[in-house]
Amino acid sequence: MDWHEINVGLIDLIDTGNENAAIDSFIVKTCKDSTAQKIGKSCKYKDPDSSWDYVTKGFQYGRKAHVSQDTDSTAILEWNITTASIHYITVTIEMIDSVRHHEYIIMDAAYDSSHIYGYVFENTHALLVIDKNKRRGILENNLTFNWKQGIILRKCEKSRYRLRWEIERTFSILEEILHCENIE
Repeated sequence: MDWHEINVGLIDLIDTGNENAAIDSFIVKTCKDSTAQKIGKSCKYKDPDSSWDYVTKGFQYGRKAHVSQDTDSTAILEWNITTASIHYITVTIEMIDSVRHHEYIIMDAAYDSSHIYGYVFENTHALLVIDKNKRRGILENNLTFNWKQGIILRKCEKSRYRLRWEIERTFSILEEILHCENIE
C-alpha cells in the first residue's frame, strides 16, 4: 500500500485553499536516550537507519520526520522519514516542491539560508516567511539579493509566522499517537 498515493487522494478531497504552508522536521526516537547512550559505546544498534543528530535539545538518536503541511486545513501534504543525521537541505527541496502552489511558505530559523531563499524565489510563486537565525553572525552587506528580500518579507509578515505553530501542534499529536518518544 502506497501511503503517499493515499495521502494525495485525501488531499484532493480537501479544499486546502493554497494560502499558508509550513515545513519542519522532528526527531522520532527509536529507543530511550539512556539505551542509545549505552549501546553507543559498543556501536551495536538494532536499527541501522537511525543515527545521532544535534538539535536544539542536544544530541538525539533516531530518525527524522520531514513534513510539509497546509496550515489552514492542517492537512499533511508530504512527508519523508530519513536517518536523523541527514542534512535538512537534501529533503527540504522535496518539501518545498510539495507546497509550491501556496502563497506563503513558513519555516523556522533552521531553514534561514540563501540556498533556501534562492530555490523558493526562483522555482515557486510563494513568498517565504522564515524566522531569523540569531546564532549566525550575518553581515548585511554579505547577503545575497534573495536573502535580503527574505529579511524584508519577514518583517512585513511577522504576524503570519505565528501560523507555523500549527505544524508544531501536529508534531505533538503525532508524537503522542505514535508514541514517538521511543519506538522499539
